[in-house]
Amino acid sequence: MAWWASWPTPRSKRSGWASEVVDGRVFLLLRIGLRLGVRQKNLRQRLVCLPGRTPTAERRLELLRRGELRWSARDEGWEVLIPAAAFKNAHSSYFDSRPLRLVLLNLGGLYAELDVYLRRRPPD
Repeated sequence: MAWWASWPTPRSKRSGWASEVVDGRVFLLLRIGLRLGVRQKNLRQRLVCLPGRTPTAERRLELLRRGELRWSARDEGWEVLIPAAAFKNAHSSYFDSRPLRLVLLNLGGLYAELDVYLRRRPPD
């Protein structure tokens, strides 16, 4: 038996569709967070723009100091856009006042998991 097999799962404490949505959200945040390498605050406060909708303007995201997960028709994939103003070290030379824009690769079925989560999550 693997060493992690005896740990209690979060699902055992909850029941129904809510546990699946919460567990899915936690897993997706972990996967996206590992790929982006950003602080937890930037992950929690990100907006979501569903495919087919108009993404939030970059200037608006700067004012809100929040990032957005959106579908990129140009790259045919999910991208994360976080303005430099949303970061704690926004004025560092690393950002040079440019946003962080990263297209997430569909590794391990990430797009399918995002699709399931976005269909089942509560509305904003």
